[in-house]
Amino acid sequence: MTGVCNTVGLIPAIIGGGLGNMMGMCGLGVDNMLSATVITASGEKINVSKDENSELWWGLRGAGGNFGVVSSLTVKSYEQVNGGIFCSGSIGFVGKSVNEIGEIARTLEKFEIGRKMAVGILWARIPPSFQPTFFIHLFYAGPEDEATKAFEPLFALKPTFVNDPAGVKGGRRPTWGIGLKRFDGARIQEAWKIWENFTGECKGAMASLVIGDCYNHDEANEVDEGDTAYPWRKVGVHLLFSGNYQDPSLDEEVSVVGRKFRDSLKVEGESSSVYVNFAHGDEKLEEIYGNKERIERLGKLKKKWDPERRFGFTFPIPLPVID
Repeated sequence: MTGVCNTVGLIPAIIGGGLGNMMGMCGLGVDNMLSATVITASGEKINVSKDENSELWWGLRGAGGNFGVVSSLTVKSYEQVNGGIFCSGSIGFVGKSVNEIGEIARTLEKFEIGRKMAVGILWARIPPSFQPTFFIHLFYAGPEDEATKAFEPLFALKPTFVNDPAGVKGGRRPTWGIGLKRFDGARIQEAWKIWENFTGECKGAMASLVIGDCYNHDEANEVDEGDTAYPWRKVGVHLLFSGNYQDPSLDEEVSVVGRKFRDSLKVEGESSSVYVNFAHGDEKLEEIYGNKERIERLGKLKKKWDPERRFGFTFPIPLPVID
């Protein structure tokens, strides 16, 4: 429920949906909320739950950045699995051809993520060679021997190295995200070529990354899609291109590549989606919050609780939608 990147925090991640490594066992973060304390745009302190301000309770769970300051949450707690000792690390594939990347993608496409498991994706150029590298981050809520067996199909790909994850801070980091129902080997190959070519040619943005999250959704899908404002319970893969550079003059060039990367993963005939916490800001409302009925319902909440649009840093619900 706490997210998987550095310094994500708890409340902001949860009220956007709450993706995380423990999803397979605990469900989405929004499904674990019991109540919230909210400071509204008028300065009023209110309690929000299924019994108090119940309509706002629906909107808070998936679009929670739009209605006020969420100052506290009460959430479910669970007994620790394996004494709280989990297995986490990364395997990396360095300097692989597009066809080899396709093989990795097809393996991921067939790979079944169990309830105790989570898989993350990272494409990066790492020193000293700065060759394009396909990382797969592995998480398992259990002992090492079980984890090794569970991830055996990925270890069978013979990664270049097995390592622990690391974090980097600072710089200009605009992102373009997209949600996919499943891995698609051909589209992953195309997206890889876009990233590889750009980071190879634009030295000032060579550190730009591709990041992905893949979780078990069994527990999340036990909850009806209409119960919360979070609309993407059927999305199995979340991918985003993250620019990483210092020079502001590269903003437009990075933007072009970010949009191209995102477009390469869209499936013709299927509606596009993106997790609100991964959104860039240029997406359609339907891509963030779901169908027209959901947006109209959120609009009514926005009009009631924040008519002057004081809140909505991540992806605000605009007033024209609710007029």
